Amino acid sequence: MDKKKNKLKIGKSSNSQLYLDRINFKIPKSNRSTRVFNQLSYRKFLPDSKSSQSAIEFIILIGVVIFFFTVFFIALSQSMSEKTRQRQSNSVEDVAINVQEEINLASKSSEGYNRNFKIPYDIGGRKYDINLTQGLVYIKTSDNKDALALPVQNVSGQLRKGDNLIKKNNGIIYLNP
Repeated sequence: MDKKKNKLKIGKSSNSQLYLDRINFKIPKSNRSTRVFNQLSYRKFLPDSKSSQSAIEFIILIGVVIFFFTVFFIALSQSMSEKTRQRQSNSVEDVAINVQEEINLASKSSEGYNRNFKIPYDIGGRKYDINLTQGLVYIKTSDNKDALALPVQNVSGQLRKGDNLIKKNNGIIYLNP
């Protein structure tokens, strides 16, 4: 007899085929054993195409979500950075405008005007230089990111960080005499 006729094919794997001898193989009588045999004999060794497609779609969806979250957080970070930068620039401008207003107030006041005002030692944790040159209040941060010059009346004296005294005597404005 031919050997292939005596063999029973019960399943396939991707690499080889499995054969059992008809003579030695006995089918069990119980339902449970029959069910196990049927599951073994009809088992698919290739992955289910629907579940594979779902897994790939899920991975793509997760990738897209991560991409959009990354773009969102980058945009949010840039927006917050720009707001912080604008706030620092406004603080520098506020100090310069404060000095300009003090000098303008002294120039418009009557004789004998006398007032103390303060200039901060740093602006938002950044060091800066402030001085009066050629009718301008000039302020510049040490990192050179912000600088501003505002026109003022001619003043005798110089500004200093901390307490400043401004006076008007004989039509001349004195700063820290």
